[in-house]
Amino acid sequence: MVHAIFLWLGFLVHMKKYAFLILLLLITTIACSKLVLRQPEAHKELEWPQTGGNAGHSNFTPENLSLPLELKWRHRASSALGPSLLVTHDLIVYGTLDGKIEGVKIDNGKKVGRIKIRGNFTATCIAYKNFILIVRRISQPTFQLYDLINGHSLWKVKGSGVFAEPMVAGDNVYYVDFSGQLCSRSLVDGSERWKVKLGAQSHTTPAFGNGFTVVGDDEGKVYAVDSSAHIVWKFSTEGAVLAGAVVLDETVYVGSTDHSFYAINLADGKEKWKFVSGGRIYNAAAVSAEQVVFGGTDHKVYCLDRQEGGLLWTFAAKSVIGTAPLIAKDKVFVGSLDKNLYVLDLKTGKLLWSYEAKGRIRTNPVVVNGKLIFASENDWLYCFGEK
Repeated sequence: MVHAIFLWLGFLVHMKKYAFLILLLLITTIACSKLVLRQPEAHKELEWPQTGGNAGHSNFTPENLSLPLELKWRHRASSALGPSLLVTHDLIVYGTLDGKIEGVKIDNGKKVGRIKIRGNFTATCIAYKNFILIVRRISQPTFQLYDLINGHSLWKVKGSGVFAEPMVAGDNVYYVDFSGQLCSRSLVDGSERWKVKLGAQSHTTPAFGNGFTVVGDDEGKVYAVDSSAHIVWKFSTEGAVLAGAVVLDETVYVGSTDHSFYAINLADGKEKWKFVSGGRIYNAAAVSAEQVVFGGTDHKVYCLDRQEGGLLWTFAAKSVIGTAPLIAKDKVFVGSLDKNLYVLDLKTGKLLWSYEAKGRIRTNPVVVNGKLIFASENDWLYCFGEK
């Protein structure tokens, strides 16, 4: 017994020598569990705050990357990444399928911190000023506005689950809940502004332009809703609308599982033109001043004339196109389930460069601050830049 007491006292004395190191390790672990801007920049226009880059979801940026590209860094996430990446200040932020919101530095890929979702349920996020809006798919609270400067939440509210990526326009967030309602909430306090019942469930991200919120549903309808929560028009396709719409100027651009891609007049819902492709369309398009680019299950990327809908070119990948394309000035960036990230010439469709990852590519690529960022299903986040 006496021997045991002396052993225990000796252990305590020994551990006391390392008390500072243990305390430091605990502090570091706790700090890394939060997602905080260590040296917050003065507020500036957000680089890529949400899916599609803006409320209209045009998937377009004027940035130009000179080829060839070289790998700058790779980061192993805790699990496969969700469908969208956002860039705010100097951080890349994303949701993972094992229930985390993670942030890494865009310059070097070093992990800044993470927010763990209780129950390991998946969540997505959108940047808003110096905050990120965390949206849980099925757990509660559904919405949480998180302060990146101070590392705590401003508000949390309960709601029905959200299948697709939400959209932010101004100081409001728009989304479709599990019951098939298009909803709007204030980002100031989380209060509900309005909701509109659609004809069916929806798995698409709403898009916004000229005061209209546009969204599709699983029965093939496309709706335009005004600021008074009135359905202004409804457009019918022959399949489910699972691809998010793009709203640019006075036109809605959207694909359907009926193999067709549509241009719809934003003011009255009349069809401007229709293009029939060789496959179902599950991902949103990218739209520039002159071109519309989208991909399908027939392994092809299509480029159409924006005004008339005529075919300009096609590019054939080795498998289904897995992401929305991104137009970056005169180039198209798109990922495929054949594990390749392709860079194509916007005018001709010629393959300019490609990179084969270790997993299929379903997360939409982003070009921002002179870097190409994308992810593959084997949990890796990649960053390429000019040589």
